[in-house]
Amino acid sequence: MKTKSQSVAVFDFDGTITKSDSFNAFLVYLHGPAAFFLFVASHFYLFLRYFLGFVSNQQIKEALAKRFLKGVKYSDFAKIAGDFSTSKLQDIINPEAQKAINKHLSHADKVVIISASLGEWISPWGASIGDIEVICSTLEVKKGLLTGKFSYNCYGSEKKAVFLKSYEKYKTIHVYADSSGDKDLLEVATHSHYKTF
Repeated sequence: MKTKSQSVAVFDFDGTITKSDSFNAFLVYLHGPAAFFLFVASHFYLFLRYFLGFVSNQQIKEALAKRFLKGVKYSDFAKIAGDFSTSKLQDIINPEAQKAINKHLSHADKVVIISASLGEWISPWGASIGDIEVICSTLEVKKGLLTGKFSYNCYGSEKKAVFLKSYEKYKTIHVYADSSGDKDLLEVATHSHYKTF
């Protein structure tokens, strides 16, 4: 019987496990590239401010959710997100990140994904890899419809807070991350892996 590990490996998802943003990839899958890039072009100033560092990635996601997801039936969204997870998500997974996850799983480490993106596609992917816990942002649903808003935003300092609620007991804490939004989460690490892949 394998001894239970005293280590936990925490991974950010977008940009760490993936090579590009999974939220954007999902919206292209849902609405097609033409609609997505037309929105980007028509909101050039917003995206310019993002690239200059004045607007956060989360603010971009909120704008995209309002434009592309408001009024969509949650049941339809969940089904399409599941289809995206099984048919397209692997295309943007960084193989080096997946190797790191598999290594931790082989050592019986606890593996957790904490992401500002959405569990409707991350959770099925994680389950296909192994015993991985997923903590993500969630979309607001009213009367079965998406409002285009987030009901829970797992971003920035919230990532650290949610980690400490359940996982601070571990003696060894590996944190894999890639952006300033993960700064607080990286503070809890005994082993930091910043832009490793």
